[in-house]
Amino acid sequence: MEEYKQKIEGQNRQLKHEIEKNKKNEQTLIRQSKIILIGELMTNIAHHWRQPLNVLSLSLDELHEHYFENTLDNATFSSIYNNMHLKLQTMSNTIDRFRNFFKQSEKKEYFNILESLDELKTIIIERLKNDKIDFDINSVGLKNFKINSYKNELNQILLNLIHNSIEAIDKNRKLIGHYNGIVQIILKEDEKYLYISILDNGGGIKEEILDKIFEPYFTTKFQAEGTGLGLYINKNIIEYLFLGQISAYNEDNGARIEIKLPK
Repeated sequence: MEEYKQKIEGQNRQLKHEIEKNKKNEQTLIRQSKIILIGELMTNIAHHWRQPLNVLSLSLDELHEHYFENTLDNATFSSIYNNMHLKLQTMSNTIDRFRNFFKQSEKKEYFNILESLDELKTIIIERLKNDKIDFDINSVGLKNFKINSYKNELNQILLNLIHNSIEAIDKNRKLIGHYNGIVQIILKEDEKYLYISILDNGGGIKEEILDKIFEPYFTTKFQAEGTGLGLYINKNIIEYLFLGQISAYNEDNGARIEIKLPK
């Protein structure tokens, strides 16, 4: 009896150790994904700030001109000041929006996947416009818009995948010339799973490396452009944290990345 009790206690200690280990692994994966997303965060902020910064620069030039020509009356000053203040507020709001977007989810929560994707769209839209790429969300095959998952982590993974699609389109344009770029998110479901597909027309993935893109340190980019950890970390978070799956395919002159998540 004593031997059996000791065996049970040993198994409980081992189980507790595995639980703690899994929690640490989960936190490590999320931290690594945050590091990779920093570059994408800065890229998107730059696109969002470009227009307000241009307006601020022109406003300062206008203020400078009126001052030295002695034509800076109260009405002119107020107009320029209000315009500059509005643009600064826009930039501040951008920071707040991005900061909330990149927060770590404390726990699983039920959220509306379409509303979440709309938030993602506000983050990425300026870069898509700048790169002249059309973006579409297709939810025709979806009836239940609620999902129980980690909202911010999912959006961050999707942001990384969309960035990959944008880079693939830009790279393909350099090879064959300019064409209309397209990135599309398609949502489908069955009784147990939600399927999120990210499609692009960036030329696809070479067949000989298609089964390697989720391996650690594997990258098709130049060494200075990528670490080869983005897709690997995405895969680990999806499988380990979300208990889902991620797959890659080629179709219609582009790639399709499909994420399968339990509801």
